[in-house]
Amino acid sequence: MVQLQPIDFHPARKFFELCLWEHANRPKILAYPRFKKGALKYFKTQIEALLVGPIEVLTSDILKNKWHLAVLHPSIKSIPNGSFSILYDLQIREFVEVLSLLGHPASEIQRSLTTIPFLPPITEPAVSGYLHFFWNCDTKTGWTSQHTLALKAYLEKNPSFAKSFSRHLRLGFGNTTRLEVALDLGLDCPLDTILGELYRGFCQSVVSKNKAIARNDADEVEKWSKTLTRDMQVLKGLGFRSKGGRLVDKIQVIQSDP
Repeated sequence: MVQLQPIDFHPARKFFELCLWEHANRPKILAYPRFKKGALKYFKTQIEALLVGPIEVLTSDILKNKWHLAVLHPSIKSIPNGSFSILYDLQIREFVEVLSLLGHPASEIQRSLTTIPFLPPITEPAVSGYLHFFWNCDTKTGWTSQHTLALKAYLEKNPSFAKSFSRHLRLGFGNTTRLEVALDLGLDCPLDTILGELYRGFCQSVVSKNKAIARNDADEVEKWSKTLTRDMQVLKGLGFRSKGGRLVDKIQVIQSDP
């Protein structure tokens, strides 16, 4: 297993890279064995000018520890303006960050945001830019489960981070649904969205139960059977009705991620 350095799993490492690259006059690619004169001061001014709240504090930890990048070669050269609207809104920021930890791509997160009423319009490039620069857990940048565990330990170890990112620690490292995240944040969700998310979770439970049956895993089969029974009652209680027959008879899942 590769030994990770803190900068390897810091969510804002791409913002750090962008700042160092800008300070170095935007070269095509630059080996960076040591900080250039004034680089950390420039990074500090960018943190103070652009960042707020927990992300500002989290990013300042890079500065405090003087973590280093060996090469500067940013794949994205500027931060979309819309990304800052996510940064400056507590509920939206946490919703985006927690869903990213749970493995949802930017396109899916953006679509989820459009289903929540009273939120300002947020584009997919804005979400993608935010996740790239300020909360980067993207497998396309080399992120692995090892990075996820290291990030979790890093947040838990620092009492200030553990408090500021308590929702992330509670919801972002398991099997939490998008609906659970939205409701935990107090975001208003229309009934159609709630039903849709519950139904999606129900279908995923069917998939899990079928896989357990194929493995002859009796304990897992029993667990998912209980989950399905609970979810059917919740769906019925919220008004979901099949057109005929039992609800369970209407669920036929033919794909792994319905």
